[in-house]
Amino acid sequence: MGDKELSLVDSNVTSLLDVHLNPSVTSLILHCNRIPRIEGLASAWHLRHLDLSSNLISKIEGLSSLTSLRTLNLSCNSIITVEGLNGLVNLTRLNLSYNQINDLSGLLYLHGSEYKLKHLSLHSNHLDNIDHLLQCLLGIQCLREVTLSQDGRNNPICRSPGYRETVFESLPQISVLDGLDHQGNPVPVRHSPLNIPGLEDYVDLLFTSDTSHSEVDKCGGPITTPRIDQVLTHFHRQADSPSHPLHIQHVPPATAAPLEAGNEKRIRRLEHQVCQLIQQVHF
Repeated sequence: MGDKELSLVDSNVTSLLDVHLNPSVTSLILHCNRIPRIEGLASAWHLRHLDLSSNLISKIEGLSSLTSLRTLNLSCNSIITVEGLNGLVNLTRLNLSYNQINDLSGLLYLHGSEYKLKHLSLHSNHLDNIDHLLQCLLGIQCLREVTLSQDGRNNPICRSPGYRETVFESLPQISVLDGLDHQGNPVPVRHSPLNIPGLEDYVDLLFTSDTSHSEVDKCGGPITTPRIDQVLTHFHRQADSPSHPLHIQHVPPATAAPLEAGNEKRIRRLEHQVCQLIQQVHF
């Protein structure tokens, strides 16, 4: 990962201004510190992943210049109002769980087709007005998954009669609510390759060709991808650590094999795309 990831987990950081941030950094992890304010990130234009979970933050601010940001984790802080998300056009995953939120007005700035937010975690907050929730989420066109209740930690609105039915009926773009689909079936936790720090530069190749998988043999043999392997190995090492903020929890053993198979297929497809690019260069 080199100088593209900076991880200072549980390092007694008390101010973001004390963090020497290289402009080329794409992933910044400051989980479990004592940071009270989001500041000093104006020049971090390339930042794609920001984890400020388990700090002392009470206000969402200082993010307007982070137009490349894809994932933002502000869970386990002291936030009351959702705000300061203006301009985060590439944000796909937002975790605001375990705060004191009762005002979602800032999500109104993520309405419209130019915004890409797909996953929103809000469990363990103080949301008590279902109409306010629906108004703030309805215009987020790409939104697919919302979590308002998890592991017994929920919001007051989750205890309202017909809560699930109301949310699904009012937000037609939603396919997963609290880890369950429309029929109430559990949906396995999935980590998109686009959200794995360091791999997003490579997976863009997955969408550059419509060529079928049957052409893989034309490559003349297996393609080695040491850089991709390095990134995946680093990510899985982090995710396997229970103390790390990227740790994947609550994945039933029965789903492990399908998830691994799906990841393998995506990597094979990526290798195929790389092979095609090599062929184009030589021929």
